[in-house]
Amino acid sequence: MKKIVFIIASVLALCIFYILFGANLAQPESSIQIVSKSKTNTENRFFQNNDQNVSQFPKKELISSHTEAKTESHTKDHKIATCDKEPNFDIYSYFATKHKSEVNIFDENYFSKFLKDNAVTLESKTTEALYSLAMNSDLISSLLSLFQDFPDNKLIAYHVLVACKKQKCDEKLITNALYTDRHNGASWLAYANLIHNETSPEDTINALINAANAPTYTEYWSESFTLVEETLNQLGINTDYSPMLAISISSAFPLPSFQVINKICQDAQSNDIKLIDACINLGKQLEQSQSTLISAAIGIGLQRNIYEKLGDENALSFLKEKSQEFNLQLQQGAKASQLVLRNKQQALAYFEHLKNSNEVETNTYIIHQAIALSNQPHLDPCQINW
Repeated sequence: MKKIVFIIASVLALCIFYILFGANLAQPESSIQIVSKSKTNTENRFFQNNDQNVSQFPKKELISSHTEAKTESHTKDHKIATCDKEPNFDIYSYFATKHKSEVNIFDENYFSKFLKDNAVTLESKTTEALYSLAMNSDLISSLLSLFQDFPDNKLIAYHVLVACKKQKCDEKLITNALYTDRHNGASWLAYANLIHNETSPEDTINALINAANAPTYTEYWSESFTLVEETLNQLGINTDYSPMLAISISSAFPLPSFQVINKICQDAQSNDIKLIDACINLGKQLEQSQSTLISAAIGIGLQRNIYEKLGDENALSFLKEKSQEFNLQLQQGAKASQLVLRNKQQALAYFEHLKNSNEVETNTYIIHQAIALSNQPHLDPCQINW
């Protein structure tokens, strides 16, 4: 789990890149391997308007970005106290060092074996499957078996769609996973990644349209944290630092790929109204759902990309302000975590809050926590109160 801190830092850095420069990064296409006995018999029911269960969702009204109300920042004028002695404090490493002689749970190999040997419940088996997959992308069999045993579990179904991007998966299993989580735009986006270059371009675009118009968009960020925390409780790892373990482990779970939607929207022609609308709407869906920091950042980047094609200077100006505000939120959130996670009471409040929220809103929450702490008289920002 030593790589977890680097993963989180990389995600934040990538978010900032997308915000500053838009979603213009040309990413190499990975080979997509979907096992299908007959490509001509692809599950077209997902694209048929007469299918009431999985047809395209009602199209949301397309609203130009520059007509939306500007979100006022409540944090940019407030200073967050920092520790000059230790500007890159890492609470996970702090606990790992402090408890190394007492507890081996911070050791990646030990934890992996401990989890595998003791996973008997649905929660622990799901955590074990996702953690194993995070450590080795070839270890997908446990996740697929879990979905076959629990075909109605939306979190598992979503992760199947994400994981099958890099593995050979049965086409029926893929379409069943999509059906299970069909009201989630993130699953439609993962499905678009899977079928791109395997079916007609129209099918991919329709999948993107469904992703944009789905009732919800979630990458199960808070649910994954809660899943791991419950697993730790079931395994008897219910110490004060178990929430820190939970967020570190869940942060390692496989992330969705945005390369297909990025490439398709980057190559979209300005006169292709259907695709242009799909890219704008999906950008709004990613941004406004605020599921994770990276998806919200990419959502803004997608919109900027399209409005640059359209030459809409008003929309671009508005999105530039959004980008600057979001970038500030990322920077403030990183500083805030340095302060808040040193304080046990505040840290536990933060962990409790994220169970019922998304990553973007939780980032705002920790900023306000840090501002409140910074306003306390005689605060020592370097002190660790655990």
